[in-house]
Amino acid sequence: MHKPSVRSPRKEARRSRHQSAWIVVVGGNDRECRVMDLSETGAKLFAVMTTDLPTKFELAFVEGGARRRCNVMWRRGKMLGVQFA
Repeated sequence: MHKPSVRSPRKEARRSRHQSAWIVVVGGNDRECRVMDLSETGAKLFAVMTTDLPTKFELAFVEGGARRRCNVMWRRGKMLGVQFA
């Protein structure tokens, strides 16, 4: 018999965004991405290439603007989940 998986409820509500942002990698080129949803503690991002991204980078919501440090928590194809450091 298959047991249904139980997902723990998120502590923070995520809000759908669909806005542009920039992934900033030290020593690399900034790349545009799309913020799919956002909470106080993290975000789900869409980026064309995710496999070559390091596990830590910064996210700027305005090009050249203030940045949030991010830790990659998961990767699935062109999507990735990040937790704000």
